[in-house]
Amino acid sequence: MTIKTKSLAFNIKAEDEAGSFTAYGNTFGNVDHAGDKTMKGAFAKCIEGCNAKARQPRLLSQHGHRANPIGIITSMKEDENGLLFEGKFCIEPGTAGAEAYALVKMGALDMFSIGYNTITEKRVAGVNELHELDVKEISLVTFACNENSLIQTVKSAIDSGEDVTTRMIQKSLQEAGFSKRQAEAAVNAIKVTADTEQTEKSARDIFLSLKESHVVSTDKLTVKSDMSMSDYAHMISVAANKTVESDSVYSYTVSLFMDYAILAVYDYSGDDYKEYYVKVSYTASGTDVMVGSPVEVTKDVSWLTAEEVSARTAAGVKSHDPIVDDGQALVDELNSIDWTEAFGK
Repeated sequence: MTIKTKSLAFNIKAEDEAGSFTAYGNTFGNVDHAGDKTMKGAFAKCIEGCNAKARQPRLLSQHGHRANPIGIITSMKEDENGLLFEGKFCIEPGTAGAEAYALVKMGALDMFSIGYNTITEKRVAGVNELHELDVKEISLVTFACNENSLIQTVKSAIDSGEDVTTRMIQKSLQEAGFSKRQAEAAVNAIKVTADTEQTEKSARDIFLSLKESHVVSTDKLTVKSDMSMSDYAHMISVAANKTVESDSVYSYTVSLFMDYAILAVYDYSGDDYKEYYVKVSYTASGTDVMVGSPVEVTKDVSWLTAEEVSARTAAGVKSHDPIVDDGQALVDELNSIDWTEAFGK
């Protein structure tokens, strides 16, 4: 589960012991920039659990979950305003806590942010009411948003039904502390990803359209059962396509022959999509179909593998490369070739 964050400006209250402080981690009743409203009592169970275990949430810097804490939280409680907590910075020379304490005293840092999991929430009149939160850590932060919640203004726009633009994202990143150059680079990366996804979607839609309209060529197929030709061809096609298809791979049967099927394949399981053809060998007996593993082949009249094409070319045999849409071009090409002459026999 991803830990969410909320930030709040604070005024540190000096204690008798150096490094000690009191501050609010969150307040009740106001709707924040994420469209959330923390309700009174939201921290009660968390506080009860921490006291029972004698273990408070961590005191961190900038939500740095891989860095050492900058001190400790000594207690938490709810008052009329919100989550009030006490803590103590580690002020040993050379520690991150000592540096943080010095920055707080001079006013360079004035915000705390809670890292929490939502236990109970309710949507009321467009506002997300937070009724129970489990606080995992409280961080001293430079900005109101960190890397886990950079796009809170965009999240709010999405929740309200607005159209989120790249300009909004860039502005939100810059408000979160990124430089203009960094924000522009991030937005450009988003644009490239979006363009790639749109291109892939268009290609997939075209392929699926072809899959729906394609008529399987069965001119070289003889029925080996009591079925009709169409039912027999469908049975073999289904079996052959099962060897290829998955959640990210689509296929359809181009042509059926006596012992193999040719499938067109659309595959976007990797970093990019690709279209290619495979040959799937099969044997059929009644309603039982045994299929082999798919082997990628070239768009050639004899549907050769890449190795077979290379060997054929090296032997001086002419390679044919017709565009096959409905299988008829394949049949015509096969019928027009003098195979004895082609193979020098």
